[in-house]
Amino acid sequence: MSAGAEYADRLLKQLRESLSERLAGIQDELQALEADLSSGVNRLHERIGPLRDFSFPAVETLFTEALDQAARENADEQAGLVADRERLERERGDLARERLELTREREELQARSSEPVAADGALEELVRFAGEVRRRETQEEILNALLDAAGAHASLVSLLIARPAGLVVWSSRGYPEDVGRRLAGSSVSPSDSPLLRDALDSGAVRATEDLSAERALTAMTAAAAPPLHAFPLRALRKPVAVLVAAASDGGSCNPQALALVVQTTELCIENLALRVLHEMKGAPAAAESAPKETPPPAVRAVAAERPVPPPPPFQPATAAPPPVEPPRPVEPPRVVEPPRPAAQPIPSEEEKVHADAKRFARLLVSEIKLYNQSRVAEGRQNRDLYVRLKRDIDKSREMYERRFSRTAARKVDYFHDELIRILGDNDPSTLGSDYPGPRVET
Repeated sequence: MSAGAEYADRLLKQLRESLSERLAGIQDELQALEADLSSGVNRLHERIGPLRDFSFPAVETLFTEALDQAARENADEQAGLVADRERLERERGDLARERLELTREREELQARSSEPVAADGALEELVRFAGEVRRRETQEEILNALLDAAGAHASLVSLLIARPAGLVVWSSRGYPEDVGRRLAGSSVSPSDSPLLRDALDSGAVRATEDLSAERALTAMTAAAAPPLHAFPLRALRKPVAVLVAAASDGGSCNPQALALVVQTTELCIENLALRVLHEMKGAPAAAESAPKETPPPAVRAVAAERPVPPPPPFQPATAAPPPVEPPRPVEPPRVVEPPRPAAQPIPSEEEKVHADAKRFARLLVSEIKLYNQSRVAEGRQNRDLYVRLKRDIDKSREMYERRFSRTAARKVDYFHDELIRILGDNDPSTLGSDYPGPRVET
């Protein structure tokens, strides 16, 4: 054997001896590890053994009882839902029957109505009223048009005028003649009527089904069928009147149409008040130093407005006479008549001043009559209108003269003419012997 082979054989032998020693140590460690694992597994088996034989009788009972309780509660809830559903079905059936009955009653009432108003007829009536009321020039005429129009949409209507002491029944429509006479001029305090008080305080339409609470309106509710409606009438944020409307037995009441009628009337009264205020602002500047008096009721709502300095007094233009052409040379044998003087026409400005004065006088006197119905009737009968209405007449006279005393209208006493026509019913003797008469020859 060569030397290299021997060297390799020795090296291999040494390697085997070294590995054998190491393998023997590893083998010992594996055996020790197996022994430890076996001991741990045995201890685990010993601990798991008692758990395999453990029983849960109490826990099973609790779970069973909980499931039974949940089942019972679910059954009760289902039964309650079924009962609620049945109750709702019954209530819905009752509501359907009530609605059917109300519809049948409404159809019967419409069938029994003596003067049914169709929808298109009501619209035409409203359009006609809107055009007609705009042509009225006094508050009395406007309120009369309001009552006439309201009577077409409700069986029973009455108009209460707002006064400092309360409300006064001015006029009515639809009531028997004797009831209408008792209502005219009667006073009602808003504190005695929840309906009127609520309407005036809120400024909105109000209605009530409980007529027994309206003892102050017994004369109006005696022949009325509920509901009773109250429509407040305001001008420039001030209460002017209240329209009370209802349906009589067999009659009808259309609150929507009445609301439109009242709103249209409010606009016309506001325009009238503003127009009167404009007339008052146009008074001559010389009257500014005179003591201010309370304006008539139609413009009482604008009395609190800030006064505006009046414009300069109107000076009517003096029309120059038209030039007269000289006569042309006359040819002899023709005879030419001398030219006749041309009639001088009244200037258009002067005509307007006269028309304004007459209209303003008519408005002032109409306001006196509107708010003094009973005293006007008594004054006509006793022929002492001026004594009974002296304060109102003198104040209105002063307003009229402040406005027109320095214009062309001073030549005609239109205020006196309207006193005779409106208050005296064209009878001058009704003013009485204390009346001073016209300021100028009329």
